Amino acid sequence: MKIILLQSVKNFGQKGAIKEVADGYARNFLFPKKIAIPATATSIKNIEYIKSAKTNKQDKTVKKISENKHDLESKGIIIKANTNKEGHLFAGIGADIIVKALEEQTNLKIQEKNININHKLKMIGNHFAEITIGKEKVKLKIRIERE
Repeated sequence: MKIILLQSVKNFGQKGAIKEVADGYARNFLFPKKIAIPATATSIKNIEYIKSAKTNKQDKTVKKISENKHDLESKGIIIKANTNKEGHLFAGIGADIIVKALEEQTNLKIQEKNININHKLKMIGNHFAEITIGKEKVKLKIRIERE
């Protein structure tokens, strides 16, 4: 029986993959746990449409990042945060805050998983993070200032 995976399954396949499995395995395990659905002509078309829409969205984001690459590397973004007298932040700045600042200041919508920072940022000053989408990599300048 052909099935379409709704979730990634370790050592079996990624989400959206079409696999051939035994009928009993599909009916007794995959379908009741909502891990997969039967691969009908309609469901295959739907999955292909979703994949192409996701690819188009990623391509648009990559194009927008390529266009703004120079600004992201030179100007970057500014994040204001509460600090003590020595310049240490009370709360570290992670990928979630960077994503919000990017969206507010540059209108780029990027997922947290696409931002690579080694650790949370905990000092005022200039820092760098890497944005990776597909094969495109951009070094993002982050300036943290006192609020």
